[in-house]
Amino acid sequence: MATVPAAPPPTILESILAWSMDRPEWQRDALRRIVQKGKLEDSDIIELATLCLTEHGLAHPGGPIAIPLEPKHLPAHPGATGSVTLSGMRDVSGVNHLAPGQHLTFSATGLTIVYGANGSGKSGYARILKRLCRTRNPGAEILTNIYAIPGASVIQQAMIDYAVAGTAKTPLVWSDTGIPHPILSAVGIFDSSCTAAHIGNKNEIAARPFGLDIPDELADVSKRLEERFAELKRQQESKRHAIFTAPPWKATTAVGKAVAGLTVESDLDSLRTLGQLTAEERKRVQHLKEDLARDPEAAARQIRLRIGRIRSLITDLRTLEDTLGETNLAAVRELDREAGTAREAARVSAESLFSSQPLAGVGEAVWRELWESARRYSEARAYPERPFPPRGAGTALPPMPAIAERRSCPPDAQLRGLRPGCYRDGGPGQGALCPRQTAPFAVAEIRAQITSGES
Repeated sequence: MATVPAAPPPTILESILAWSMDRPEWQRDALRRIVQKGKLEDSDIIELATLCLTEHGLAHPGGPIAIPLEPKHLPAHPGATGSVTLSGMRDVSGVNHLAPGQHLTFSATGLTIVYGANGSGKSGYARILKRLCRTRNPGAEILTNIYAIPGASVIQQAMIDYAVAGTAKTPLVWSDTGIPHPILSAVGIFDSSCTAAHIGNKNEIAARPFGLDIPDELADVSKRLEERFAELKRQQESKRHAIFTAPPWKATTAVGKAVAGLTVESDLDSLRTLGQLTAEERKRVQHLKEDLARDPEAAARQIRLRIGRIRSLITDLRTLEDTLGETNLAAVRELDREAGTAREAARVSAESLFSSQPLAGVGEAVWRELWESARRYSEARAYPERPFPPRGAGTALPPMPAIAERRSCPPDAQLRGLRPGCYRDGGPGQGALCPRQTAPFAVAEIRAQITSGES
């Protein structure tokens, strides 16, 4: 029975990939860049900062898209296959100023030395190998031939010969995609630009397995991003309008809440609605402008005058409220009821009292008017010192039974013998009011108070 070989343990890069799966998108993109480029440039930091802001809704749309670290970005597992050997490189085109039709061969064993004068193309071939295989510093994008015809189509490619476990494989066509080849990435490339990963500040050898420098690079990227965000903050604060330092609006108003919650995703239409005034608000603004354009002292005097009038009106209204209160109105209604009762009693009494009089109409309204005229004449001219009707010595009238000194009209039984005196205002010269006159008097008092309040 054949034994199934055990799977090789994960590499450092594979472990980093597994750890990064639940990390933010910008961190996964940063790890991809570190694996492919080693040391990141300032342009990488700017793009990573934009990716971070995008994740938090603080960047404008249309920015860079995160490309997270994936298995295809990792070099081949050294133990997954047999030994990988580069055999040669040929038919190079579009890379720097390398001559076409050249064939560079590598020995399967031992050491292959490539030499030549400056500018002969040694570094050009090394750049292809660094982009094709695994290295700590793959370098920047490979440039084309600057001496080529302007506008001509240039394709960067090369034919690569290689073997796995001593067996030659089908040559592959390389093009600069920025992604390591799944097999040839098992080959390590080292040049002078990679020495920084191995030489420390004290000029000591600091070799580490490939991949262990990635956490340090990621930490350095985080520090550079912090500096980038600090700079962005300073730039934004310098552009900040002075009105936001001491805002005139209140935080509890609709405007205050909208400003406090401003983001790049805020609805601009709702903000424009807040900036529009209603007809009532425009009227209020116009009124305020007119008030501010007036003389402050004159406006203050007018306001004080209005305040005085309003206070006087409040006092009058309170007086009317007391006058027209339910208690007073109930008293007036009671007086009116009593007056009605008295009028009815007087009518019944007059009919029975004066029915035997020799003259018609005695006791009626015309008779009472004549009686009142006689009383005024007597009290004012004829007998001012005597009560009306005057009787006895020195008068032109014969004696009559004494007139009752009552203050109000007596009942029917008391009217007998008094004759017309009972229709007076309550007795000779006393001014007391009978019920039929008390109700109109009370109503007149209320009207007087209302008229006084209106003036």
